[in-house]
Amino acid sequence: MNKLKVLSCAVVLCLFGFGCSGEAAFEVSKIQETGSNKTALELYKTINKSKVAENIFFSPYSIRTAFGMLYEGARGDTAKELENIFAFNANEKKRLSSMRSELKNYNSMMSNGYGIQVANSFWANQDITVKPPYKTVLKDYYFAQFETMDVEKPKESSEKINAWVNDKTKGRISEIISDDNIKENTLAVLVNAIYFKAKWLIPFESGKTKKRDFYISKDSEIEVNMMFNDKDIFGYLENDKVQVLKMQYEQAKNMPPISMIVVLPKENNITDAENYIYSNKISKIQKSFEFPKVIVYFPKLELEWEMEMLDTIISMGLNNAKPDYSKIFDEKFGISGVLHKAFIKIDEKETEAAAVTAIVMGKTMALTEEPEPKVFKADHPFMYLIVDDDTNQILFMGKMLNPGN
Repeated sequence: MNKLKVLSCAVVLCLFGFGCSGEAAFEVSKIQETGSNKTALELYKTINKSKVAENIFFSPYSIRTAFGMLYEGARGDTAKELENIFAFNANEKKRLSSMRSELKNYNSMMSNGYGIQVANSFWANQDITVKPPYKTVLKDYYFAQFETMDVEKPKESSEKINAWVNDKTKGRISEIISDDNIKENTLAVLVNAIYFKAKWLIPFESGKTKKRDFYISKDSEIEVNMMFNDKDIFGYLENDKVQVLKMQYEQAKNMPPISMIVVLPKENNITDAENYIYSNKISKIQKSFEFPKVIVYFPKLELEWEMEMLDTIISMGLNNAKPDYSKIFDEKFGISGVLHKAFIKIDEKETEAAAVTAIVMGKTMALTEEPEPKVFKADHPFMYLIVDDDTNQILFMGKMLNPGN
């Protein structure tokens, strides 16, 4: 058997609105493919510029939703900049209706600890008044929880926010804000949290997990716990540069079909995987899968990742020097921080992922078995995506260069 190579994966979790009319579902799908996923890839490209030799894992869905709440309070050039960066629909009625349907469905998907949950909150300086129309939009369409904080007590305020984050991520992310993030000129902290947990439809056998080499580069390897699965058929496709694998999750109550898509370069060159994701829409990839017998090797993973992303968003086109968020407060303010943390754990039984985005605001500132089974051995850097098979919207995305780091 030929030696198999594994590449850093980008994981995309795509979620669509459920319980929508056919027309509404079509609009969500169209926005996802042309908007949300485009934003996800631009975020990845921008982040990757400073982290070429590092693992990446983040939730473009969480970041986009957090900035969606901020966008509802923006006017003029600031609103247009956010529209351009995040592909927000300028039609308010359609945008808000889509968001409410999407979040309402997500928040009905948890069953016995499995499913998807999305939560939003707005933490306002107790001495500042949030404009009622803005507050109404966030409550009615983003289901945002409104709380106040005393910025003169930064430790107490940060603990309150972090307790909320810990609860919404089932303990996987315990802290997003530090005392230093809350200052006297802080007006508010806007937070999104997303949590996902699902069992594999075709689980790996724990007894077949063995220590194997993972090739970080052509000249360097480490030993990892490599899972093995030859039980059934998987979604599979390949070209001269990459192998692409689709591993499905068991559907919890009310949960849409979700899968992980792994892009593995045939040579140990993560750029080949990235270029494949950049040049192919998720919907096109989904339609191209065949279902032969596949022998799968995949590393057990547990990763925590974090990044301060304000400079990333500014580099993508946001002018933070002269912003206009006058639909939120009368006070003039800018963004003083964009904090993002993400977590993922992959084992033989299931996948668990969580992410939190906090925006800190401050003043002035067909099944056919092949004769020979395909082998998909993720023993070198890869990109990985978790995908909602109904909608293809990217929720989480990353690359794995070193499972031992």
